[in-house]
Amino acid sequence: MTEVNIWRHYANSRDGQVHVLSADPKDASTPRKTPLICLHQSPMSGDVFEEFLPVIAQDRLVHCPDTPGFGGSDRPRKVVMGEKANIENFGLGLADALIDLGYSEDNPVDLFGFHTGSLGAIELTRARPSLVRRIILVGIPYYPAEEREAMEKRFVTPYAFLTDPTYVPDMYARMVLNATNDLSNEERFEAFLGRMRAGPNGQDGPDSVWSYDADEGLAALAALKKPTLFLAFNEVLTEPHKHAHRLYFPDVPLIELSHLPMEGFKAGPQDVADAVLPFLDG
Repeated sequence: MTEVNIWRHYANSRDGQVHVLSADPKDASTPRKTPLICLHQSPMSGDVFEEFLPVIAQDRLVHCPDTPGFGGSDRPRKVVMGEKANIENFGLGLADALIDLGYSEDNPVDLFGFHTGSLGAIELTRARPSLVRRIILVGIPYYPAEEREAMEKRFVTPYAFLTDPTYVPDMYARMVLNATNDLSNEERFEAFLGRMRAGPNGQDGPDSVWSYDADEGLAALAALKKPTLFLAFNEVLTEPHKHAHRLYFPDVPLIELSHLPMEGFKAGPQDVADAVLPFLDG
């Protein structure tokens, strides 16, 4: 494996600045393939791809932007002014950032969207289809409208960081000490820190997911006929993700890496790279 450069920087968008974690081969003579943009889940940041970067950036430039409102990125102005967070705002802000970084119809990118990032990838592509060459979707939170409404009522509640003194320690116990997921203790702690960094604004994630018309978004993306790959890990969104594939993309490839947990790109970065590179390089 060749060495890669890893650095942090900012790009401009309609909502202020977007923080970006990037990597590329250290050897400047290495031929470069189409750049890859990795879009994270909420309420995390582009840092979740740190283990994946050295593997996938062997022969391409890779950017991992923080979704507007998360990590080091500015929150969408409409949300600051009181409008409900939505995936469309995220997609528009990320598209702006890519244009600011120099991407265009003549210099397009590929997308890797995970969980909330998969919906962000859909809206980014809808907003600026000429920017996007190929799309990899992982863990789409696809639920019919009536289920989204029920989940919004169940899960979209204020994050009580500023009102409940037991909120943070209870969250730490739930997410780290008493968690029963497949993540390591270090990964659980990282997820906790991501939630802490987002603070009360972390609610933008579920706000945007459960109010998003996934049927409209998936149908619109399918109509664009972009080369698309579905990738599935062994996790809670596997079945909703596969259901979205059956309904809207039955003729595109679906690769299942069932030996990998939710954040498969952290647990098995080489396995994920081996699975997606034939598609990206095709």
